[in-house]
Amino acid sequence: MFVATAAWLYVLFTVALWIGLRVAGDRWWPATLVLFGPRWVFVLPYLFLLPAAGLLRLRCSWGLVFGIGITFFSLMGLCVPWRALLPGGHAGPRVRVLTCNTHGEELDTAAFARLIASEQPDVVALQGWSAIQRSVLFGEGHWYILLDGELCLASRSPVRKREELIAPRTSPRESAIYYDVDFPFGTVPIIDLHLASPHVSFLALLTQSPQGPVQVQANSANRMEQSRRIGQRAEALGPSVLMLGDFNTPPDSPVFDEGWSAFTDAFTAAGFGFGYTYFEGGTAARIDHIMAGPAWRCRRSWVGPKVGSPHRPLLADIQWMAHSI
Repeated sequence: MFVATAAWLYVLFTVALWIGLRVAGDRWWPATLVLFGPRWVFVLPYLFLLPAAGLLRLRCSWGLVFGIGITFFSLMGLCVPWRALLPGGHAGPRVRVLTCNTHGEELDTAAFARLIASEQPDVVALQGWSAIQRSVLFGEGHWYILLDGELCLASRSPVRKREELIAPRTSPRESAIYYDVDFPFGTVPIIDLHLASPHVSFLALLTQSPQGPVQVQANSANRMEQSRRIGQRAEALGPSVLMLGDFNTPPDSPVFDEGWSAFTDAFTAAGFGFGYTYFEGGTAARIDHIMAGPAWRCRRSWVGPKVGSPHRPLLADIQWMAHSI
C-alpha cells in the first residue's frame, strides 16, 4: 500500500511540476530557479520506486513508466529528431552553422580550433569573445570576420553588419546584431545574440540577499522584453532569417514560447538527446540555441565537445527550402 501511494503521488508531482514550469517559469522566482536548476534530480525517486513497484505492486509500474516519460521528455527536454526525417519541399543547399559563448579567455582555443577544422562550419557565431583568440581560431582558411564588442561572426561567405538590435556592452554582457551573409544561393539575415544573463540574480538569491527575488524577476522581465523585440524584428526580416547565440533561456520557458514561437529551434527539430549546452555546478541546461525561419529545414543538430567554456558549442545542418514556401 505504501509503495502504491508513493508511486502515484510522485507521478502526480511530476506532472504538476511540468505544468508549473510551463506556466510559472520566468514568471515566479521559485519556478524560475527550478527552471534553470539541475532537473536530473527528479529522476532519482523513480530509481527506487520502479524496482519496488515491480516487486510489490506491479500494476503501479505502468504509472511510473508514464511518469518517467514525462520526466525525460518534458522536464529534462529529451529530443528525438523525427521531424528531420519528414520529406517535403524542394531540396536546396545545406549550410552548417556553429554558435558558442566562449566566456572570454576561458576558451581552450586549440580545442575549439580543432572543432572548427573537423566540423567545417560555414558560419561561426561567438559570444563572450576575446579578440586574442582570432589568429588561432581563424588563422587557416578563408574567413570573413566581423567583431563587435563581445560578438564575433565569422563566415566563409561575405558578411556585412546591418543593425545593432542591442548595442554591445561589456558589463553586463548583452548584445544582438543583425548581419547579412551573401551565400551563393542568396543573402541570409543572421542575428548573433547574447541576452541578459540570470547568473547574478541567482547568486543574490542563493546567498539569501533580500533583493534576490526582485533581481530574478527583473532579469526574467528583461529577457522577455529582449526576446519579444528581437523576435519581432527577426520576423520582419523575412523567412530566411537565422538567429544564433546564448539566449540564456531554456526552451520550456514562457519567455522562449512567447518570444520565439514563430521560428524553429534546430535542436528541438533535429537533435537527439537532451542538448544541454551549459554545465556549471551540477546544473545542465539548454540555453544556447540556433533558430531558423520557415525558409529553412533543420536536418541535424548536435552539441560539440567541451572547449574550456562552461558553454558547449552547438551546431546544426540546415537546408535552404525557400523555393517551397
